Amino acid sequence: MKKLITTVFLASAFSGLVNAQATSIVKAPLSNGASTQLRAPNGNTSMASLKGCFIIPASELSGLALTNSVITQFGFDLISGVSPASTGAFTLYLQNTTDATYLKGTSFATALTGMTNHYAGNFVIPAATNTNITLTLATNFNYTGGGIYVAYQYTAAAAALSANFAATYDANNALTIGGATSSASTTPAPDAIANTAFRPVFRFSAANTASNEIAVERLFADGTIAKLANATQVVSAQIRNSSNIQKSNIAVALGVTGANTFADTKTISALAAGASTVISFNAFPSTTSGLNNMTVSTLPDQNNTNNAATWAQSVTCNNVAIPPPVAAGAFTSSAYGAGSNAAGVIYAFNYTSSANASSLTSVSCVIPSFANAANSGKQLYPVLCDASGMVLASGNTLTIGATDMDVYKTLTFQVPPSLTPSTPYYFGIAIPANQYFPIGNAATNGVVAGFVQIPIAGGTPTVFTAGGYLSLGASLGFSATAITASATKTRVCKGESTTINAVGPAGMTYTWNTATNPNIGTTASLAVTPTVSGTSGVVNYTVNGTDGASGCKATSAVVTISVAACTSIADNTGFGTTVKVFPAPANNGQLTISGLAGSTYITLSNILGQVVSQTLSDKMEETLDVSKLSSGQYMVTVSDGANQSRSFKVLIQN
Repeated sequence: MKKLITTVFLASAFSGLVNAQATSIVKAPLSNGASTQLRAPNGNTSMASLKGCFIIPASELSGLALTNSVITQFGFDLISGVSPASTGAFTLYLQNTTDATYLKGTSFATALTGMTNHYAGNFVIPAATNTNITLTLATNFNYTGGGIYVAYQYTAAAAALSANFAATYDANNALTIGGATSSASTTPAPDAIANTAFRPVFRFSAANTASNEIAVERLFADGTIAKLANATQVVSAQIRNSSNIQKSNIAVALGVTGANTFADTKTISALAAGASTVISFNAFPSTTSGLNNMTVSTLPDQNNTNNAATWAQSVTCNNVAIPPPVAAGAFTSSAYGAGSNAAGVIYAFNYTSSANASSLTSVSCVIPSFANAANSGKQLYPVLCDASGMVLASGNTLTIGATDMDVYKTLTFQVPPSLTPSTPYYFGIAIPANQYFPIGNAATNGVVAGFVQIPIAGGTPTVFTAGGYLSLGASLGFSATAITASATKTRVCKGESTTINAVGPAGMTYTWNTATNPNIGTTASLAVTPTVSGTSGVVNYTVNGTDGASGCKATSAVVTISVAACTSIADNTGFGTTVKVFPAPANNGQLTISGLAGSTYITLSNILGQVVSQTLSDKMEETLDVSKLSSGQYMVTVSDGANQSRSFKVLIQN
């Protein structure tokens, strides 16, 4: 499993100061969603040795202003380790600098000029994921307030390296040249180091002197919500007291602008030094389609770079997703997606169904192309699972082609499964065995709850944390927007009219169209004269509805009208003598009319002149079911579109 690089979705200015009490941990540079396996020890046989030098400019170290400037520990943010764990030798060098960009050059020996050694010892890469590697410095480093150069060299014995796995680290690639590295499968690594934009996220530990430092660590909200499913929503936020003392009466505000507006403020009565808490704001409605811009903020303090977190949320009629609304390319650029390498797996996200009746119509994802090679020909299909991971329904299988990649691809259910109201489910996509990497994913600033892995045949869900945002979304169907279409006559003679009808919930408005006319009417019932180019054919009338209350489009419906070239009865020589109606009387529940020509209407009326059945036939002989009619006399009228007709009296005995 590997992590997509290049894009950050959580658009808040998080500070590097991530914990606080007696000691603070300052992350620098902050991750921008990138990851690296080549700029820090990876424990793989391809990297028995590594040399690297990087700059952390002063602009990325504002959190250290809240310490006593004595760094006691150094480390990395590890996304995924190696199996088994790997141990090598690691030497760390640090230097204060006023440089704003990397100016150390491309010789490692020269880059060490002016730098001091602060650690020389073991470097253990664990098998765990989403953990930290922390080294206690042999001698503390006195930070003077500018930038910091970080250099290190690493060597590992061949026996300690893995041939199948490589450690992955959180990283930043925002500086065009942020450092320079070299590595080799043998030791030592070359002295010549090559410039790179990738820098691992470093962890600097130092004593904390902040007495007033409150951080907004995370804003919790779905990236896409269905307004028909959620009359209201609740936004939460994680707040940390990064001060070295307890803080009281902490005011935290939520502001929503854009398609929907809302404001709320909560007060945290007390929060211990270094502690964090999650607060929930009052529920608010999102009834207008569009973009909700959300901001959670605290009051100014000693470090204002982490006082707010923002989030963009898309409000739609029937789509739901955890990631915020971004282009498909955000899930496909420059990295791997998520796949399976054993018996197959389902990747899914949790969703609690609406209180309204609904169904799951499709699940979508972005399939990375990797130059149309790695994923071409692989198969995916959508699934619905219950809260225990049992598979309730599977959809149509997609065999991936070139046009299916690097776009949001919708995988449908042939029959959309119904969802029990107010019930938790998992919406997901199944990947058969040994397939890399069909589902695009993207790194996030921390773990995002909601994504799970489920055995492909169903089973206990396990939280998926190694891949950040999966590019999963789903579309729902609601009974409140279901409509049907019908016609008074579905078979007509050419030039004849019929009435098409749409039926839906109260307040629905309609638009009718055909393949050649995008708008032939906007009423529920519409008289039409189907037109075909030849002597016969079919015309499909499609109706789309819009719910008056929500403005959401309804499911469309289609009614098909068959058009025939009805031959005139008057032109049929001998028609009056060849048409026969039998048996007489009709006593077996059937009445047969023979001797027909062309397309004809057969109308059956009672003695009061009331029509009890009407049939359009293009056969030479037609049999009517009269078993449900009362016994008595009836009139059979055979006619055509030219209004030529013949009538016959019949006796029906049932």
